[in-house]
Amino acid sequence: MARLTRAEIDRLVGGDHHDPHSVLGAHPGRDGVTVRALRPLAERVEAVLPNGDRHPLRHFHEGLFVGTLP
Repeated sequence: MARLTRAEIDRLVGGDHHDPHSVLGAHPGRDGVTVRALRPLAERVEAVLPNGDRHPLRHFHEGLFVGTLP
């Protein structure tokens, strides 16, 4: 998946993105699976895998959390 532009991120957090599911959720990439979640009121977010493993996501911008899982 291509990197997000600042304009695309601003549209996403502003609620104006035409296809938020193309950005949010889990997306396979070269370095692993990138996970993005929009949780504007959250202080922290974790991706929880089916086996119970937890992976913290880092706050990226205005409630958008991002992490790459191996």
